[in-house]
This record gives sequence, C-alpha cells and structure tokens, in this order.
Amino acid sequence: MSKYEPLRRFLRHRRHNDDLTLTFFEIERIIGAPLPKAVGKAEWWSNAPPKDRYEVQRNAWLDAGYHAVPGPKETVTFRRADTSSRPAGSEALSERGAPPEGLRQEASGGTIIK
Repeated sequence: MSKYEPLRRFLRHRRHNDDLTLTFFEIERIIGAPLPKAVGKAEWWSNAPPKDRYEVQRNAWLDAGYHAVPGPKETVTFRRADTSSRPAGSEALSERGAPPEGLRQEASGGTIIK
C-alpha cells in the first residue's frame, strides 16, 4: 500500500464535488506521516502523466478524480478533474477502503480532522 493511499481514500469518499483546500499539516494528518521536502516544488503537485519519482502521490489524487493546485502558505487545492482523464483502472481502485481513521466529513461537506 502506498503512503498516499489514505489521501486517495479521503478524497474519494468526499460527499461534495466542490474544491477542497488543505494545508500540508492536514495532509500529513491524513496520511499519518510527514510530507517530503519536495512538496515545496511545483512539480511535486503536477497532474501530468507520471514519468518521474513523484508518481506515487500523484496517483493518489488522480485516482480519486482530482487535480492538485498548489497554493500559498503550504496549501494545496484539490479540484474535481474531468473523469475522462482518470487513469485506466482507477474505478476499481476507488472502490476500496474507507476514509482514514480520525477523519470524518460533516453533512454540510466540511471536514473534521481529529
């Protein structure tokens, strides 16, 4: 299992299709591990087809149907992607798992990180 599988599950199980902005700290809470120093580089958040060492985390948000858009002050916004651009086989992957332990979503669409 990938270190970023909890992020994929978290994004996949969102109840709303609106954008979601998370801080790096919140992402670390979701995955249960620190993010690498490379998160400060725009290419780490690239949505381009994988061809380098950043493939693992990219697959997490692409398989969940999102594109990552790095923001200011250690934030990233996950935007709903066109489902026709999702990688082959992503539907099968997206049905596995549940939201990570310690996280839940309110009926209003807000995310609670315990």
